[in-house]
Amino acid sequence: MKLFLPVTLLALMASSLLWAAEDPVRENRQYLKLPDKPVADEFRAPIVQFVYYGCDACLKVEQELGAWLDEERVLRLPSVLRPAWRPAAKLWLALERIDADPAIHRQIMEALSAAPDASMKLEPLLALAVELGADEEALQAAITEPELYKALARIDALSDAWDVRGVPAFIVNGRFYTDANLTGTLDHLRRVLQALIDMPGQKDISISAAQIAAPAD
Repeated sequence: MKLFLPVTLLALMASSLLWAAEDPVRENRQYLKLPDKPVADEFRAPIVQFVYYGCDACLKVEQELGAWLDEERVLRLPSVLRPAWRPAAKLWLALERIDADPAIHRQIMEALSAAPDASMKLEPLLALAVELGADEEALQAAITEPELYKALARIDALSDAWDVRGVPAFIVNGRFYTDANLTGTLDHLRRVLQALIDMPGQKDISISAAQIAAPAD
């Protein structure tokens, strides 16, 4: 009896076999080495992940790798690569500032993914967050704090320094860059991230986005 598989499936199987036969972390293939630049303490973490509420790939990462990333003490930062992303980034930091349930970030992503025509402007996003359980009064106060704008500027500068070009993107130990485009699949992404974490020179420093959004001393 002969079995016939679609060409695409055969290609995926071949890709998986090639992956298994190769070193899973090859520079300039599965990851990029970043220039040796000083990184402010507020951004030092085993993994820094750049995210955006309106990114379906970011949601997929949260659904499949979120628990593991939390175990690795990931620092999630809202991306401001585009001006239109700033309202979502402000909401992210404001929710961190008021110590909202961390699960609300994923819930917002899920709600926006289910309504692709939803507005990404600030007021509708705030209303969505409140609908999902955020404290409206505290959120409105946090969203207008001057430090929030300073935090966004620092994140934007960091994104430029690390040459982040899209989301979701991952910086490991301030030394390596990777994303799902480089690794091919989420399973491979996890393996690459783990291998990069295990490389010599890991910084055992953890910080939260709430601390970044907090007023400077």
